[in-house]
Amino acid sequence: MRILEFNDSHIPQTDKREFVAEDTKIYIPQITETNLSQILDALLSDKRKSLSDLYRDINSLEEVNTLWSKFKTNIVSDISKVTGFSEKEIEDFGLPVFEWFSNLSSLSDLQRLGLSTEAGDFPLQVTDTGYLYATGDPDIERRDPAKLIIQILSGNVIGYTALSLMLGVGGFPQLVKVSSQDPLTVPLYGEDLAKINPTFRQNLCIGYWSGGDSSIEDALFHKTGALVYILGSDETISSVKSKAGPDTHIIGHGHKVGVGIIEKEYVSGEIAEKIAKDIASWRGYACFNTKNIFVEGDTDNARKFSQQLAEQLNHFAEIYGYADDARSLKERFFLEYLKNPDNVLIGADYVIQIGNSFVVPPTLGKTVNIIPFSAYDEIPAKLDGYAEQLQTVVVAANEKRILELFPELASWGFTNVRTPGNANYIEPWEPHDGVFDFLIAQGTYDKRRWASLNLGGPETL
Repeated sequence: MRILEFNDSHIPQTDKREFVAEDTKIYIPQITETNLSQILDALLSDKRKSLSDLYRDINSLEEVNTLWSKFKTNIVSDISKVTGFSEKEIEDFGLPVFEWFSNLSSLSDLQRLGLSTEAGDFPLQVTDTGYLYATGDPDIERRDPAKLIIQILSGNVIGYTALSLMLGVGGFPQLVKVSSQDPLTVPLYGEDLAKINPTFRQNLCIGYWSGGDSSIEDALFHKTGALVYILGSDETISSVKSKAGPDTHIIGHGHKVGVGIIEKEYVSGEIAEKIAKDIASWRGYACFNTKNIFVEGDTDNARKFSQQLAEQLNHFAEIYGYADDARSLKERFFLEYLKNPDNVLIGADYVIQIGNSFVVPPTLGKTVNIIPFSAYDEIPAKLDGYAEQLQTVVVAANEKRILELFPELASWGFTNVRTPGNANYIEPWEPHDGVFDFLIAQGTYDKRRWASLNLGGPETL
């Protein structure tokens, strides 16, 4: 049995949590009721915070991200064993994230430019292929930066969670809870960060506690001036809010629904192949996965696209080695016996249904809802009531048309607009669920809901 053991200078070496994956035991520093006060005292004693720290930290993260964009095979293998994602999936969808974040210059300039722009100037072009748009009244509040950043991370995707460590650039102490689904990626990332910038790593405590443990969370979430950053379920966010003190600020990124819009002339096998990637990457567990797809035309056209999509999803399952599970079976039985069988396609690891209503699907697997439409003005009514759950929309249309639609899509509630095959693509200047996490950590609170249009990415129309 292989042993992978991690240490953190803030946590006694004897306090460890064991995780077992195939032939490997992983020991992660354990945050407990007993050692919590020691951890907080150590983190909060460091007063490092300056402009030079900010730029040095950003440069260090760029260096680590460049390193991680070229993963070693054994690291990919270990993460695959722990998380259950195939090595190819991690290589194809996890590693590129670090390449996209190997240049972080936009953290300070492009986001601040967007925050200072009046509504009449939107859409605001910020890169050759990128635009920003905001809805709501500009009401920017300046507060003291977070005294402590507490991060609660998820394990439904690989790569993105490690990037959240950039919230602490400039010397902000961070207490990071890794996910039991992926306890390995962030500690590994932290080891490389320590080699490049040991001072930044010293401002990080990376460990684990069982979610919901009141002996830790009741004290931790009441910490004055703390910012709690959550990547997780809506239930986790609600639980944290119920325990938070009056001076605790919360950024919660919970369950979101990805959407596709396919114009009639783009109904093709080529587009279906790209949309299949947007549906199925990370096994359909990511917020950006396309679960509701509006297809222009009648039901026959929607059925045609569904069949093209089914073929590509089968191909995708073969490439990435997906296996069926009981949760997908439950979804299938529900749809197979309660829905019209003429409008249901059931494959090895997905369910596609054709209907007339927007559906908030479960977070499980690849469940896809196809909705025929004749005109764009039909779509808002079907989205009514779901604005807070919307995130990424993938639009199959020409670029000029997508740019014209951008303000309207933002007004419907979408925060990230993409082209087919690029649902997972993200750059540092873009908002996350309508907000700029980095600026909130720095003390800038904006009441507007932000959206980005990014016409770039690895796939082209």
